[in-house]
Amino acid sequence: MAKINIVTADLQSLSSKMKQADLHVGKARMMVSMAQSSLNMQVASMSAISSRLSSAKQKLTAQRTAISTMASLTVQAAEEFARADQGSGRIVEDLFNNLFRALGDMAGSLKNFIQSIVIKKHNQVAGVFLPAGSILTGSVISELLGPARGSGRHDGESSAGVTDVKPAPDKRPDNTANEKKETATQQTAKEEAAKRAKEERKKTLDEINTRYQNLPNSKSKKGFVHLCGALTFQQLHALGIVSKNTAGEHATHAKDYARLLAKKGKTSKGYICTGYTGNDALDKLLAANKGKLPLTNIVCSFNKGGNIPSEADGHALLISKIDEAGNVYFVDNTKASNYKAVCLSLKEFKAFYFKKESNCSGVTHLHKP
Repeated sequence: MAKINIVTADLQSLSSKMKQADLHVGKARMMVSMAQSSLNMQVASMSAISSRLSSAKQKLTAQRTAISTMASLTVQAAEEFARADQGSGRIVEDLFNNLFRALGDMAGSLKNFIQSIVIKKHNQVAGVFLPAGSILTGSVISELLGPARGSGRHDGESSAGVTDVKPAPDKRPDNTANEKKETATQQTAKEEAAKRAKEERKKTLDEINTRYQNLPNSKSKKGFVHLCGALTFQQLHALGIVSKNTAGEHATHAKDYARLLAKKGKTSKGYICTGYTGNDALDKLLAANKGKLPLTNIVCSFNKGGNIPSEADGHALLISKIDEAGNVYFVDNTKASNYKAVCLSLKEFKAFYFKKESNCSGVTHLHKP
Protein backbone atom coordinates (compact mmCIF):
# COMPACT_ATOMS: atom_id res chain seq x y z
CA MET A 1 0.00 0.00 0.00
CA ALA A 2 2.83 2.35 0.76
CA LYS A 3 4.24 1.90 -2.70
CA ILE A 4 0.92 2.80 -4.27
CA ASN A 5 0.73 5.97 -2.16
CA ILE A 6 4.17 7.07 -3.42
CA VAL A 7 3.15 6.69 -7.06
CA THR A 8 -0.03 8.62 -6.44
CA ALA A 9 1.94 11.46 -4.86
CA ASP A 10 4.24 11.58 -7.88
CA LEU A 11 1.25 11.67 -10.20
CA GLN A 12 -0.28 14.50 -8.22
CA SER A 13 3.00 16.45 -8.39
CA LEU A 14 3.22 15.85 -12.12
CA SER A 15 -0.38 16.92 -12.57
CA SER A 16 0.32 20.16 -10.68
CA LYS A 17 3.32 20.86 -12.89
CA MET A 18 1.27 20.14 -16.00
CA LYS A 19 -1.34 22.66 -14.87
CA GLN A 20 1.37 25.28 -14.29
CA ALA A 21 2.82 24.54 -17.71
CA ASP A 22 -0.62 24.86 -19.26
CA LEU A 23 -1.03 28.21 -17.50
CA HIS A 24 2.31 29.42 -18.90
CA VAL A 25 1.34 28.24 -22.36
CA GLY A 26 -1.90 30.20 -22.07
CA LYS A 27 0.01 33.33 -21.11
CA ALA A 28 2.43 32.78 -24.00
CA ARG A 29 -0.48 32.40 -26.40
CA MET A 30 -1.95 35.63 -25.09
CA MET A 31 1.37 37.46 -25.60
CA VAL A 32 1.69 36.03 -29.12
CA SER A 33 -1.84 37.18 -29.87
CA MET A 34 -1.08 40.67 -28.58
CA ALA A 35 2.14 40.80 -30.59
CA GLN A 36 0.27 39.64 -33.69
CA SER A 37 -2.36 42.32 -33.13
CA SER A 38 0.34 44.99 -32.69
CA LEU A 39 2.10 43.76 -35.83
CA ASN A 40 -1.14 43.92 -37.79
CA MET A 41 -1.64 47.51 -36.63
CA GLN A 42 1.90 48.41 -37.64
CA VAL A 43 1.44 46.78 -41.05
CA ALA A 44 -1.80 48.71 -41.53
CA SER A 45 -0.07 51.92 -40.46
CA MET A 46 2.83 51.26 -42.86
CA SER A 47 0.36 50.61 -45.65
CA ALA A 48 -1.37 53.91 -44.94
CA ILE A 49 1.97 55.73 -44.84
CA SER A 50 3.03 54.06 -48.10
CA SER A 51 -0.25 55.13 -49.70
CA ARG A 52 0.25 58.73 -48.56
CA LEU A 53 3.84 58.68 -49.80
CA SER A 54 2.71 57.40 -53.20
CA SER A 55 0.08 60.14 -53.35
CA ALA A 56 2.68 62.76 -52.38
CA LYS A 57 5.09 61.45 -55.04
CA GLN A 58 2.37 61.67 -57.68
CA LYS A 59 1.59 65.25 -56.66
CA LEU A 60 5.29 66.17 -56.73
CA THR A 61 5.64 64.60 -60.17
CA ALA A 62 2.64 66.59 -61.41
CA GLN A 63 4.08 69.79 -59.92
CA ARG A 64 7.47 69.10 -61.45
CA THR A 65 5.84 68.59 -64.85
CA ALA A 66 3.86 71.81 -64.45
CA ILE A 67 6.99 73.72 -63.43
CA SER A 68 8.90 72.33 -66.42
CA THR A 69 6.05 73.37 -68.72
CA MET A 70 5.99 76.87 -67.19
CA ALA A 71 9.76 77.17 -67.59
CA SER A 72 9.52 76.12 -71.25
CA LEU A 73 6.69 78.59 -71.89
CA THR A 74 8.68 81.35 -70.15
CA VAL A 75 11.68 80.71 -72.40
CA GLN A 76 9.44 80.74 -75.49
CA ALA A 77 7.80 83.98 -74.33
CA ALA A 78 11.21 85.59 -73.79
CA GLU A 79 12.29 84.55 -77.29
CA GLU A 80 9.04 85.90 -78.79
CA PHE A 81 9.50 89.18 -76.88
CA ALA A 82 13.06 89.50 -78.16
CA ARG A 83 11.92 88.91 -81.74
CA ALA A 84 9.06 91.37 -81.32
CA ASP A 85 11.45 93.94 -79.85
CA GLN A 86 13.79 93.54 -82.80
CA GLY A 87 10.86 93.80 -85.21
CA SER A 88 9.56 96.97 -83.56
CA GLY A 89 13.05 98.45 -83.82
CA ARG A 90 13.07 97.80 -87.56
CA ILE A 91 9.57 99.29 -87.96
CA VAL A 92 10.52 102.50 -86.12
CA GLU A 93 13.74 102.82 -88.12
CA ASP A 94 11.90 102.33 -91.43
CA LEU A 95 9.27 104.87 -90.35
CA PHE A 96 11.88 107.57 -89.63
CA ASN A 97 13.77 106.75 -92.86
CA ASN A 98 10.58 107.10 -94.92
CA LEU A 99 9.66 110.32 -93.09
CA PHE A 100 13.06 111.92 -93.72
CA ARG A 101 12.99 110.73 -97.34
CA ALA A 102 9.55 112.32 -97.82
CA LEU A 103 10.71 115.60 -96.26
CA GLY A 104 13.75 115.59 -98.54
CA ASP A 105 11.54 115.02 -101.59
CA MET A 106 9.29 117.89 -100.53
CA ALA A 107 12.26 120.22 -100.07
CA GLY A 108 13.63 119.23 -103.49
CA SER A 109 10.25 119.78 -105.14
CA LEU A 110 9.90 123.24 -103.57
CA LYS A 111 13.38 124.25 -104.70
CA ASN A 112 12.73 122.97 -108.22
CA PHE A 113 9.45 124.89 -108.29
CA ILE A 114 11.16 128.19 -107.38
CA GLN A 115 13.94 127.60 -109.92
CA SER A 116 11.41 126.83 -112.65
CA ILE A 117 10.08 130.41 -112.56
CA VAL A 118 11.08 132.12 -115.79
CA ILE A 119 13.46 134.97 -115.13
CA LYS A 120 12.86 137.80 -117.52
CA LYS A 121 15.76 139.57 -119.12
CA HIS A 122 17.44 142.29 -117.16
CA ASN A 123 16.36 140.34 -114.06
CA GLN A 124 12.89 141.83 -114.30
CA VAL A 125 10.56 139.26 -112.95
CA ALA A 126 7.15 139.08 -111.48
CA GLY A 127 7.15 139.21 -107.71
CA VAL A 128 6.80 135.96 -105.84
CA PHE A 129 4.58 136.58 -102.87
CA LEU A 130 5.44 134.62 -99.80
CA PRO A 131 2.99 133.85 -97.00
CA ALA A 132 4.46 136.65 -94.95
CA GLY A 133 3.59 139.12 -97.70
CA SER A 134 7.16 139.99 -98.79
CA ILE A 135 8.26 140.09 -102.44
CA LEU A 136 11.41 138.41 -103.80
CA THR A 137 12.80 139.66 -107.10
CA GLY A 138 14.49 137.44 -109.64
CA SER A 139 17.94 138.60 -108.60
CA VAL A 140 17.27 137.81 -104.96
CA ILE A 141 15.99 134.34 -105.88
CA SER A 142 19.11 133.79 -107.98
CA GLU A 143 21.32 134.76 -105.06
CA LEU A 144 19.45 132.40 -102.73
CA LEU A 145 19.57 129.43 -105.08
CA GLY A 146 22.94 130.10 -106.64
CA PRO A 147 23.75 129.62 -110.34
CA ALA A 148 21.85 126.81 -112.07
CA ARG A 149 23.85 123.88 -113.40
CA GLY A 150 24.80 124.37 -117.08
CA SER A 151 24.16 128.16 -117.04
CA GLY A 152 26.82 130.78 -117.85
CA ARG A 153 27.34 134.22 -116.37
CA HIS A 154 24.45 136.74 -116.33
CA ASP A 155 25.29 139.27 -119.06
CA GLY A 156 21.87 140.80 -119.68
CA GLU A 157 20.71 138.08 -122.12
CA SER A 158 17.55 136.10 -121.51
CA SER A 159 18.11 132.96 -119.42
CA ALA A 160 15.59 130.45 -120.68
CA GLY A 161 15.49 126.75 -119.66
CA VAL A 162 17.25 126.95 -116.29
CA THR A 163 18.43 123.40 -115.24
CA ASP A 164 16.99 121.93 -112.03
CA VAL A 165 19.40 121.74 -109.12
CA LYS A 166 19.11 118.63 -106.87
CA PRO A 167 20.51 118.49 -103.32
CA ALA A 168 23.85 116.72 -102.99
CA PRO A 169 23.53 113.26 -101.50
CA ASP A 170 24.44 112.86 -97.84
CA LYS A 171 27.73 110.92 -97.85
CA ARG A 172 27.97 110.58 -94.07
CA PRO A 173 28.18 106.91 -92.99
CA ASP A 174 24.98 105.43 -91.51
CA ASN A 175 26.04 103.49 -88.40
CA THR A 176 22.48 102.58 -87.37
CA ALA A 177 22.42 99.43 -89.48
CA ASN A 178 25.83 98.33 -88.19
CA GLU A 179 24.83 98.95 -84.58
CA LYS A 180 21.61 97.03 -85.11
CA LYS A 181 23.52 94.17 -86.72
CA GLU A 182 25.97 94.07 -83.81
CA THR A 183 23.11 94.07 -81.27
CA ALA A 184 21.33 91.25 -83.09
CA THR A 185 24.58 89.27 -83.28
CA GLN A 186 25.22 89.73 -79.56
CA GLN A 187 21.65 88.68 -78.74
CA THR A 188 21.99 85.59 -80.93
CA ALA A 189 25.31 84.71 -79.30
CA LYS A 190 23.75 85.01 -75.83
CA GLU A 191 20.80 82.81 -76.83
CA GLU A 192 23.11 80.19 -78.31
CA ALA A 193 25.32 80.24 -75.20
CA ALA A 194 22.27 79.81 -72.95
CA LYS A 195 21.03 76.94 -75.12
CA ARG A 196 24.43 75.20 -74.99
CA ALA A 197 24.58 75.64 -71.19
CA LYS A 198 21.10 74.15 -70.81
CA GLU A 199 22.00 71.16 -72.99
CA GLU A 200 25.27 70.60 -71.11
CA ARG A 201 23.45 70.74 -67.75
CA LYS A 202 20.91 68.14 -68.87
CA LYS A 203 23.65 65.90 -70.26
CA THR A 204 25.61 66.01 -66.97
CA LEU A 205 22.53 65.29 -64.84
CA ASP A 206 21.54 62.39 -67.10
CA GLU A 207 25.03 60.89 -66.80
CA ILE A 208 24.95 61.08 -62.99
CA ASN A 209 21.44 59.58 -62.79
CA THR A 210 22.35 56.75 -65.18
CA ARG A 211 25.46 55.92 -63.17
CA TYR A 212 23.49 56.04 -59.90
CA GLN A 213 20.82 53.66 -61.20
CA ASN A 214 23.52 51.11 -62.08
CA LEU A 215 25.12 51.13 -58.60
CA PRO A 216 24.68 47.90 -56.58
CA ASN A 217 22.77 49.49 -53.69
CA SER A 218 20.36 51.37 -55.96
CA LYS A 219 18.81 48.02 -56.91
CA SER A 220 17.92 47.31 -53.25
CA LYS A 221 14.77 48.52 -51.56
CA LYS A 222 16.85 50.06 -48.79
CA GLY A 223 19.03 51.85 -51.31
CA PHE A 224 21.59 54.12 -49.68
CA VAL A 225 19.62 55.05 -46.54
CA HIS A 226 22.26 55.92 -43.90
CA LEU A 227 24.91 54.68 -46.36
CA CYS A 228 26.47 57.89 -47.70
CA GLY A 229 29.97 56.37 -47.53
CA ALA A 230 28.85 53.44 -49.68
CA LEU A 231 27.20 55.83 -52.14
CA THR A 232 30.44 57.80 -52.46
CA PHE A 233 32.64 54.71 -52.78
CA GLN A 234 30.41 52.97 -55.35
CA GLN A 235 30.41 56.08 -57.55
CA LEU A 236 34.21 56.33 -57.39
CA HIS A 237 34.47 52.63 -58.22
CA ALA A 238 32.04 52.98 -61.15
CA LEU A 239 34.15 55.88 -62.49
CA GLY A 240 37.29 53.71 -62.33
CA ILE A 241 38.98 55.91 -59.73
CA VAL A 242 39.32 53.39 -56.87
CA SER A 243 39.45 49.60 -56.55
CA LYS A 244 37.05 47.44 -54.58
CA ASN A 245 39.62 45.50 -52.57
CA THR A 246 42.44 48.05 -52.20
CA ALA A 247 43.22 49.21 -48.65
CA GLY A 248 42.73 52.90 -47.95
CA GLU A 249 40.24 53.48 -50.77
CA HIS A 250 37.06 53.02 -48.73
CA ALA A 251 36.42 54.28 -45.20
CA THR A 252 34.65 52.77 -42.19
CA HIS A 253 33.22 56.17 -41.28
CA ALA A 254 32.11 58.68 -43.90
CA LYS A 255 33.56 61.62 -41.95
CA ASP A 256 37.06 60.16 -42.48
CA TYR A 257 36.80 59.43 -46.21
CA ALA A 258 38.27 62.65 -47.64
CA ARG A 259 41.21 62.64 -45.20
CA LEU A 260 41.87 58.94 -45.84
CA LEU A 261 42.14 59.51 -49.61
CA ALA A 262 44.28 62.63 -49.15
CA LYS A 263 46.62 60.66 -46.90
CA LYS A 264 46.88 57.90 -49.49
CA GLY A 265 48.04 60.48 -52.07
CA LYS A 266 47.30 58.35 -55.13
CA THR A 267 44.67 55.70 -55.86
CA SER A 268 45.35 52.26 -57.26
CA LYS A 269 43.91 53.50 -60.57
CA GLY A 270 46.48 56.30 -60.81
CA TYR A 271 44.39 59.29 -59.66
CA ILE A 272 46.16 61.99 -57.62
CA CYS A 273 44.47 62.83 -54.29
CA THR A 274 44.84 66.51 -53.37
CA GLY A 275 43.33 67.29 -49.97
CA TYR A 276 42.19 70.47 -48.20
CA THR A 277 40.97 70.85 -44.59
CA GLY A 278 38.78 73.21 -42.59
CA ASN A 279 35.37 74.75 -43.16
CA ASP A 280 36.89 76.79 -46.01
CA ALA A 281 38.32 73.66 -47.67
CA LEU A 282 36.10 74.03 -50.75
CA ASP A 283 37.16 77.69 -51.16
CA LYS A 284 40.79 76.58 -50.93
CA LEU A 285 40.22 74.02 -53.66
CA LEU A 286 38.61 76.59 -55.96
CA ALA A 287 41.36 79.13 -55.28
CA ALA A 288 44.06 76.56 -56.04
CA ASN A 289 42.35 75.75 -59.36
CA LYS A 290 41.35 79.27 -60.36
CA GLY A 291 40.72 79.42 -64.10
CA LYS A 292 40.80 75.63 -64.43
CA LEU A 293 37.06 74.92 -64.30
CA PRO A 294 35.32 72.57 -64.75
CA LEU A 295 36.52 70.44 -61.81
CA THR A 296 35.35 66.84 -61.34
CA ASN A 297 35.41 64.07 -58.70
CA ILE A 298 35.61 65.93 -55.38
CA VAL A 299 35.02 63.98 -52.14
CA CYS A 300 33.66 66.05 -49.22
CA SER A 301 33.49 64.75 -45.63
CA PHE A 302 31.74 66.29 -42.62
CA ASN A 303 31.55 65.73 -38.89
CA LYS A 304 28.27 66.23 -37.05
CA GLY A 305 26.93 69.77 -37.32
CA GLY A 306 24.67 71.90 -39.49
CA ASN A 307 22.58 69.56 -41.63
CA ILE A 308 24.67 66.50 -40.67
CA PRO A 309 23.00 64.70 -37.73
CA SER A 310 25.22 61.61 -37.33
CA GLU A 311 27.96 61.98 -34.73
CA ALA A 312 29.50 58.52 -35.20
CA ASP A 313 29.67 58.42 -39.01
CA GLY A 314 29.29 62.05 -40.10
CA HIS A 315 28.68 62.39 -43.82
CA ALA A 316 30.44 62.01 -47.18
CA LEU A 317 29.43 62.87 -50.73
CA LEU A 318 30.97 63.03 -54.18
CA ILE A 319 30.73 66.26 -56.19
CA SER A 320 30.68 64.98 -59.75
CA LYS A 321 31.35 68.37 -61.33
CA ILE A 322 31.72 72.12 -60.73
CA ASP A 323 31.29 73.87 -64.09
CA GLU A 324 32.52 77.23 -65.41
CA ALA A 325 29.43 79.03 -64.11
CA GLY A 326 30.00 77.72 -60.57
CA ASN A 327 27.18 75.17 -60.67
CA VAL A 328 27.64 72.05 -58.49
CA TYR A 329 26.42 68.65 -59.76
CA PHE A 330 25.99 65.66 -57.41
CA VAL A 331 23.68 62.93 -56.10
CA ASP A 332 23.28 62.37 -52.35
CA ASN A 333 21.03 60.72 -49.75
CA THR A 334 20.28 64.03 -47.95
CA LYS A 335 17.27 66.24 -48.59
CA ALA A 336 19.47 68.47 -50.75
CA SER A 337 19.40 65.75 -53.44
CA ASN A 338 17.12 62.93 -52.21
CA TYR A 339 18.71 60.18 -54.34
CA LYS A 340 18.49 62.13 -57.60
CA ALA A 341 21.11 64.12 -59.49
CA VAL A 342 20.80 67.86 -58.87
CA CYS A 343 22.50 71.05 -59.99
CA LEU A 344 22.88 73.77 -57.36
CA SER A 345 24.66 77.08 -57.54
CA LEU A 346 27.84 77.23 -55.49
CA LYS A 347 26.05 79.58 -53.07
CA GLU A 348 23.15 77.13 -52.59
CA PHE A 349 25.49 74.17 -52.13
CA LYS A 350 27.58 75.97 -49.50
CA ALA A 351 24.44 77.20 -47.73
CA PHE A 352 23.37 73.58 -47.15
CA TYR A 353 26.65 71.73 -46.49
CA PHE A 354 28.95 74.55 -45.30
CA LYS A 355 26.50 76.53 -43.21
CA LYS A 356 27.72 78.25 -40.06
CA GLU A 357 27.17 75.29 -37.71
CA SER A 358 28.71 72.69 -40.07
CA ASN A 359 32.09 71.08 -39.50
CA CYS A 360 33.94 70.01 -42.64
CA SER A 361 36.58 67.36 -41.95
CA GLY A 362 38.13 67.52 -45.40
CA VAL A 363 37.77 67.98 -49.16
CA THR A 364 39.84 65.85 -51.56
CA HIS A 365 40.12 66.38 -55.31
CA LEU A 366 40.73 63.19 -57.31
CA HIS A 367 42.34 64.00 -60.64
CA LYS A 368 44.65 62.53 -63.24
CA PRO A 369 48.30 63.62 -63.15
